[in-house]
Amino acid sequence: MRERCPDIIINDTTGGGFNMTMDERLSCLDARPEIASLNLAPDMSKFHFKERKAPLLHPHPAFDYDDCLPFTYKLIHRYASEMKKRGIKPELEVYHTGCAWVIRDLMAAGVIEKPYWIQTVMGYQTSSFPTVQAVLDLLRDLPEGTLWLCSAIGPYQLPMTALATILGGHVRVGLEDNIYYRRGEKAKSNAQVVERAVRIAHELNREVATAAQAREMLGLPRIPTQYGVQAAAGV
Repeated sequence: MRERCPDIIINDTTGGGFNMTMDERLSCLDARPEIASLNLAPDMSKFHFKERKAPLLHPHPAFDYDDCLPFTYKLIHRYASEMKKRGIKPELEVYHTGCAWVIRDLMAAGVIEKPYWIQTVMGYQTSSFPTVQAVLDLLRDLPEGTLWLCSAIGPYQLPMTALATILGGHVRVGLEDNIYYRRGEKAKSNAQVVERAVRIAHELNREVATAAQAREMLGLPRIPTQYGVQAAAGV
């Protein structure tokens, strides 16, 4: 990725996938991303998976998933401490208003620093409903020194993108959260939905940051991390 786009900001996830251990979720930090997501609440989900047949990779029968990822204060502190030790900024994932308590606990422990990079997750199971009032309620409780971005699941991604842009926030779009470009039409690529988000921003007289500008806003190093090089030098 660095060869194709040298100044890109790499943001990994510690959310991981189903059936991963908490240590496995944390192992992405070894790749030295500049940002990594950090869930601030238990993640309870229920899905039905259709049968996946060969010759597709990883075939499996149909099954139901119903489980909870037990993110606790202790575990969240461990993740945040590991990120701080490695110079990685946490992307704080806020699912509901109760997560504000966890943010303040992390602030008191000194394991997160301004500017706080906080994402409100809307329309996901056990997260806040994707409504204007729910977003405003979440923003009310975020601490001073917050840079806010909004994500939303499925059909809520587009309206929440427009709302966050109107409110002066930042946005997250892409196929991880929504595979449709519009009703009945699947998106062709992440680039397609990013281009639409850019058009929305421009129509609302918002500029889109360059990678260098985003680094400055987030307080990230001007020189991108290089796996193995800066790690070996202790940078």
